Amino acid sequence: MEITMKRIDKGIELYGDGKKVGEIDFILREDGLYDIYHTEVDSSMNGKGLAGKLVAAAADAIAKEQKQTRATCSYASAWLKRHHEYDSLFVPEEGK
Repeated sequence: MEITMKRIDKGIELYGDGKKVGEIDFILREDGLYDIYHTEVDSSMNGKGLAGKLVAAAADAIAKEQKQTRATCSYASAWLKRHHEYDSLFVPEEGK
């Protein structure tokens, strides 16, 4: 299966063999930080590591803009906490 990603206004879409199978949504907040607020992968694609690839792609896109991000999406937050190569990019919510 060929996996591709496409940057859109609100985030990144994930395609498997040309069919949309996932997405990650993030916005630039008024305080200048991004917020990764939604990650979704079609259940037929579970267990393939695609949600993690989406979070990494979002983080890389945000880093390219020399910004930082919060993650109100619980999956993205947990993923970023485990991947220390993104520590300078990720700003956890206070108390979490």
